[in-house]
Amino acid sequence: MTQPKKSFFQKAFSRFWRPPVPFLLIAVSLVVSIGEILHPFIHGDAPEGRRSPAPATPVFEDSTPLVKPEIQFPAHLEFGRIPVRDGVAEKTMEFPLLNNSGEPLEIAGIAASCPCVTIDFHEKHIAAGEAVPVRIKVRLGADETLGRKVHILAKAKTKSGRVFQLQSTLFAAADFSLLLRPEALDFGMAASGSTLRKTVEARIGGTKPISQLIRAVSFENPDFFSAEIGPPRVRENRIAETGETHFETTSEITLLFRPGGKEGPASGGMSIDLFDGTRKTLPIHWVICRKPIFEPSEKRHYLQIEGKGKTHAFSILYNEDFFGKLREAQTSGEGLHVSGKEREGKGVRLKLDYRFDAPPPPNAKIGELRVVTECGKTHTLEIVAS
Repeated sequence: MTQPKKSFFQKAFSRFWRPPVPFLLIAVSLVVSIGEILHPFIHGDAPEGRRSPAPATPVFEDSTPLVKPEIQFPAHLEFGRIPVRDGVAEKTMEFPLLNNSGEPLEIAGIAASCPCVTIDFHEKHIAAGEAVPVRIKVRLGADETLGRKVHILAKAKTKSGRVFQLQSTLFAAADFSLLLRPEALDFGMAASGSTLRKTVEARIGGTKPISQLIRAVSFENPDFFSAEIGPPRVRENRIAETGETHFETTSEITLLFRPGGKEGPASGGMSIDLFDGTRKTLPIHWVICRKPIFEPSEKRHYLQIEGKGKTHAFSILYNEDFFGKLREAQTSGEGLHVSGKEREGKGVRLKLDYRFDAPPPPNAKIGELRVVTECGKTHTLEIVAS
């Protein structure tokens, strides 16, 4: 039987439609279908209930925590290095104490582990959400260059009975350019011809040791003073709180004083030339005392008194070359007074008054005149009626 003749389209289709082709077409259809399904999710157009959760936002170290502490106070109170003035390192700072508990807070107390720290805080109650300042004062000696670590402890209680305890750490250290001890020298009363000795300590702190702290010493009165400079001593310490290494360089100056000159108070100064080219001046005070050339030959002064109800004025010349520089004049005895004094030649003329109702009998003691010198010596003169 003869088969019907195929058309052009039937012949082309039979050639194209072979076993691999149907499978390829099915695979392409599946890919297109899956792409249509995923398209909304890829471009953010998926329905609200079918969207994937957004990735979590990373939290950095400086971001605000999700849960804040109920009581906030700095854990570290850094005062750093405090400059020394007049031998003391002193600094005051304020820190906030925040009540984040959601209810009123009662402060039981705030204390420090060192008497060098003073806490000025008088608030007993802090409202919810309120922050109050805590005033802290640090006072260190000039030699505390290595610093102090102090613990601050605070206790508080809420209205509902919850108890909180806060602990902070405070660090402070003294910082000075140069420390002289003592800051002034007083030799007091010095006898002429003697030799006196005193020591001055120079100390400096820093991050480097100093091989020659003091270069030279000079005096305003070189005839009376001389000095010996001792070798420097270096102490090295590492501060754990800051990680830095600190050096203290100390040197001693030994002064020799040979008093001389006029009797009485005197002053001078010592200049210290330092390693960095700067100069420090130390004031010096003393009082020269020397023995009198001779004791006064006259121990009594006689007054000739006449009449009644009168005031008798007289004067006495006090010779400072003989007895020493006058500091004060005093009298004892009823009616006897020092009315004035004026300089005359090498001494001082003392003016006195004697008030009486009736003249005293002859050789009767009226009183005494006592003269005190700058060196503390006392000379007494009796006043007697003639």
